[in-house]
Amino acid sequence: MNIFTIFAFIICSFNLIYTLSVNLGIIHSQDVDPLNPTVLKRVDRYYMRQGKSPQVDFIETIVTDILSANSTLCELTAEGIIGLIGPTYQTLAPILQSICANLEIPYVEYTWKPSGEPQNMTINFFPESNLMAKGFAALVASMNWKSFTVLYETTESLAKLRDVLKINVPRELPMIFKQIHPDEDYRVVFKQIKNYTENTIIIDCELDRVIPILQQAKEVGMLEYHNKYFLANLDAHTLDFSDLSTTANITTISLLNTTLPILRHATKDWSDGRKSRIKPEEVKVEQAILHDAAYFFMRRYYELRVVDREVGFTPESLLCDKKNILQHGFRMYHYMLSKSEELGESLTAPIRFDASGRRIDFNLYGVEIIEGKKEVIVDWNPSMGDEVNFRRNFTQQLQAAVENLRKVKVIVAARLGAPYVLKKTSENGDNATVEGFAYDLIKEIADDMNFTFEFKLYDEYGKYNPATKTWNGLIKALLDRSAHLAICDLTITEARRSVVDFTLPFMNLDICRRQHLASKTQRCR
Repeated sequence: MNIFTIFAFIICSFNLIYTLSVNLGIIHSQDVDPLNPTVLKRVDRYYMRQGKSPQVDFIETIVTDILSANSTLCELTAEGIIGLIGPTYQTLAPILQSICANLEIPYVEYTWKPSGEPQNMTINFFPESNLMAKGFAALVASMNWKSFTVLYETTESLAKLRDVLKINVPRELPMIFKQIHPDEDYRVVFKQIKNYTENTIIIDCELDRVIPILQQAKEVGMLEYHNKYFLANLDAHTLDFSDLSTTANITTISLLNTTLPILRHATKDWSDGRKSRIKPEEVKVEQAILHDAAYFFMRRYYELRVVDREVGFTPESLLCDKKNILQHGFRMYHYMLSKSEELGESLTAPIRFDASGRRIDFNLYGVEIIEGKKEVIVDWNPSMGDEVNFRRNFTQQLQAAVENLRKVKVIVAARLGAPYVLKKTSENGDNATVEGFAYDLIKEIADDMNFTFEFKLYDEYGKYNPATKTWNGLIKALLDRSAHLAICDLTITEARRSVVDFTLPFMNLDICRRQHLASKTQRCR
C-alpha cells in the first residue's frame, strides 16, 4: 500500500512539475504584422515538441501609446512574467525599458535603433547600428562603383548609410545625396539624375514605395541594361520585380538567406492552417528576428533552469510602484548575453551579444535580381571588416554578364578612320554599313558570345567643353547611354579616363622613339 502511495505521489509530482508554466510578455505596436502571432505559435509548438519544462506561455497584447504601454506592462508584471519582448515603435521603448530595468526583468527588442547609451536589462536582437552601417558600406564598396546617387526618405536612412560616405571613390566624381518624399513625382528626380549621367543609384525607402519608384525610373529610361540599383530596405527581397520587365542590375540586402533549409521548414510550419502557403522569399526581417528572439529566450531559460534548480517555476507578481525585483531576472539577463547561437532553430544566425546587450554577430546578404530571379551573390559578417565573401567565381560572374548582354542589342559608337572603321563598299550578304578592323573585332566577339550589335557613327572622338561642362562625340554617346561601348583609334587622356572606362588597347602600333643617352637605351612610347 505504501509502495503504491509513494508511486502515485511521484507520478503526481512529475505531472505537477511538467504542467507548471511561466509567462513571457509580448507587447505589439498597433501596426503589428498579421503574421507575427503565427510566428510565435510556431516557436511555442517547437518548444513543446522538445518536451521542455516548464511550459512558457506567451501573453500578447497591443498598445497604442505611452500611457497604454505603461499600464499594460504593469498589468503583466502583476500577473507574473519572466521577460518582455517589446514593440517596434521606438517611442514606446523608453518607458518599457525603464520599468523592466527597475524590476530587473529582461527586456528584448527586435528593431533598428540608433547607437547610444546602452540600457540596463535590455537585449536587442536587431544588429547594432554601427555594425550595420559598416556592412552596408562593405557591400556597396564590393560593387566597385566610381560614383553613385543616394535617394533616401528619413534621417534613419542616412544613419544606416553614413559609412557609405567613407567609401574610397574618386573625389572628382559626384556622390549625390537627395531626400525623396512619399507624394513626390519621382520621374523628375530621375530626369535630374540622368542629366548627371549617373547610372548607379542607392535607394532607401519604405517597402511599399520601392516598386513605384523603380516603375517611374523605367518611364524616363533609367531602368535599362546599364543602370545599377542597390536597395537598402532589408525587406526588398520579398518584392516581386517581374512586372518591371527590366534588364537593369538590381541588388537588395537582407539578414536572411532564403535558401537555408531551416527557413523552408519554418515557413512550412507557419503555413499550417492558412489558405495560402508562405514562401521563404516572403519572410520579412521583423518576423525572422521576432522568431529568433522568442526561441532564444525560451531556450536559454530552460538551460538556466537545468543548470540552476533555484530558478523557480512559480510566476512572481511584481508591482510597478513597489521596490521589488524578479528574483532571477538579473542572472537570466547575463546568462543570455553569455551565450551565442550558431545553428539550431535561429533564422538569422549567427547571434551573439556584447556585455551591453547589443547584437554584434550576424550575416548580411547581397541578393542580385535579374528578370525577377533572385540569387545571393555576396555576404558579409562583422568579423570580415571591409572585406566581403563573393559567392560567384570569375567564370560565373562572366557567364552572368554575358547572359545579360544577350538580352539587348549592343550599340557600338565609332568614328570613321582607316583601317579601323570605313564605309562599307563590298557586299557580303549582311546588313552592316561599315567594315574594317574594329568591325571585324566586334563581330568575332559577338559571334563567340552570341549577342547582336549595331554600329553608330559620330564625327568627333570626344572633347570636353568647360563652359557647358559637357562632352561631345563618342564620349558623349557613352555618357548619355546612347551607346554601350565605343571603338576606334581613341587617345586615352586623363580627362577621358575620369568619366569613362577604357579596356586594354586592342592594337599596339609599336611606335618607338630612340634617345641617345649615356646608357644608350631605347625607349618605346
